[in-house]
Amino acid sequence: MAEARGPRPASSIGVTHYGYGRLLDGHGPWPKRRVAVEFASPYTVTRAIVIDDGLVTVERPGEPADARILFDPVTLNLMLFGRISKARAALTGDVIVRGPRPWLLPAFFRIMRLPS
Repeated sequence: MAEARGPRPASSIGVTHYGYGRLLDGHGPWPKRRVAVEFASPYTVTRAIVIDDGLVTVERPGEPADARILFDPVTLNLMLFGRISKARAALTGDVIVRGPRPWLLPAFFRIMRLPS
């Protein structure tokens, strides 16, 4: 019999709902400054993942973000699992990076270990 589950907390996102697992097993030093990356899609709830002083939090949009990733969920998933290239995702317009400091994304993704 399936277990009934209540609604997700407002600060939760799907990738961390059941624990962070190996999500933070990236390599390299933590960024020396706060890095906030907002993930937005017309099909999902917009959230910002923030790395600050050795702590990763999920926040609602509103605070200034260093980079904003606008994405189609299917394309982002295929890109993260290495099924399509980052260049193809960007050239098709299904993954768009904007914001005042997009060059902070490599430091962010060095800590946030993604599937690819």
